[in-house]
Amino acid sequence: MQCVAWSLDGRRVASGSRDGTARVWDTGTGAELCVLRGHLDRVQDVDWSPDGRQVATVSWDGTVRLWDPDEGRERVVLGVHDDQVNALAWHPDGTWVATGSRDGTVRTWETTTDVDALVELARSRVFRELTAEERRGLLLPAGPTP
Repeated sequence: MQCVAWSLDGRRVASGSRDGTARVWDTGTGAELCVLRGHLDRVQDVDWSPDGRQVATVSWDGTVRLWDPDEGRERVVLGVHDDQVNALAWHPDGTWVATGSRDGTVRTWETTTDVDALVELARSRVFRELTAEERRGLLLPAGPTP
């Protein structure tokens, strides 16, 4: 297991694995609810949408994917980075997701349509973590020290 994220209601956990799958678990029973297959390399980060209706995953295959955790199916591949994707964060209103990659970019992707609405926010070194800060509308990227 590479990464985990709680749903906001605490009833489910999503996990990402080195085998390229993500899984959704029931926290009350420990039962595996579904396996999300589609990535070609390890799932490096996973997160729930603010409304709990979608799970986003990013992978070392360079892709950003949205999933329906109730149906256990892929909704859309949002886009592709030029290298491994390490981190993601949902905007608090759920309309976009930001991703950070080994290619040195932080990008945003529109989640309400199937059209890639990409904005490159930063170009630097490798990004390993992202946090969306709700009160001030900030996106906080983090990477290794030089």
